[in-house]
Amino acid sequence: MAEQKEPEDLSTALGLAVMAGFAAFIYFLVDFLNGGNDPKWHELLWVPAVISAVAFVAAILLEANADQQKKKQQDSSGGAMLLYAATRQMGDDELRFTRQIGSLKFERGREIGAVQLPEATGGSDPVRYSLDPSVDVLVPGLRFSDRQRLLTGTPERPGVYGVRYLATDRARKSVSQQIVISVTGY
Repeated sequence: MAEQKEPEDLSTALGLAVMAGFAAFIYFLVDFLNGGNDPKWHELLWVPAVISAVAFVAAILLEANADQQKKKQQDSSGGAMLLYAATRQMGDDELRFTRQIGSLKFERGREIGAVQLPEATGGSDPVRYSLDPSVDVLVPGLRFSDRQRLLTGTPERPGVYGVRYLATDRARKSVSQQIVISVTGY
């Protein structure tokens, strides 16, 4: 299959059309200034006019071809999205987190608000979330809501705590990431 370069071809054709049109204008202007009596200019006037018309038609055809290629590409990517959605529903995807946490830092005695941990995608629904060891046992004052993936509360004791964040799907496939929770203050 030949490599297509529509944008370059299109700009070349348009450039040629503009240049040929400008040349035709110059020929017309010179002929007009000579009173229209010079047969040499009449004979040459048709050359840039024809080149301009052909280049303009070529530019229109190239643009139409580029639009067709874009439409084909969009149609094929739409099919890929449908295939992905069907695969996702069948549960064949690998379970993975949407982002990694790494570490969280909080201050002792200060409410942390609500920290939402990342969602796991892929696998088969439903996906259940947990912390190991349980954060409310490990870090006094903090709680974890597995349904909303929210870490809330007010840490009561300074220290550095390591927990494993797990996501397990219906087929018992699981994925985990290590989270370091640092609580500062005395």
